[in-house]
Amino acid sequence: MTDTDHKQDGNVLESIFKRPAMYWGDSDNHFHSFVAFLSGYQCARSEMLGEEARAQLDQIIPPRFHEFVTEYYGHKFPYGGYGWTTFIEENTSSDREALDLFLKLRRLYEEQPKGEQDGGGQPATRPESK
Repeated sequence: MTDTDHKQDGNVLESIFKRPAMYWGDSDNHFHSFVAFLSGYQCARSEMLGEEARAQLDQIIPPRFHEFVTEYYGHKFPYGGYGWTTFIEENTSSDREALDLFLKLRRLYEEQPKGEQDGGGQPATRPESK
């Protein structure tokens, strides 16, 4: 997918989840494949395109998403070096469930008032235990 395609879609994350197999192949390891794809995407984009790449990565994983997920699970950020992936893995029992939880948390993050995304306020209510 080209940069033009991403700009037309308006959302890199939507582009990825429209055709996940195009980004990480046909895998039963949905969450881990997604995380591996993000790592490679981040490295490649950062080296090749600089600020434009950072803006596109921020569409997928916003700068304060780690903090949001940490606080969502009732901890103060930073919490022992845990990132959003660790919290998601600890609160799910399968890769598919983990990917679904990521999408849910990402939607909740986006539903926050803009000021809360930038660092003010409290995150959404914590989910029920698995």
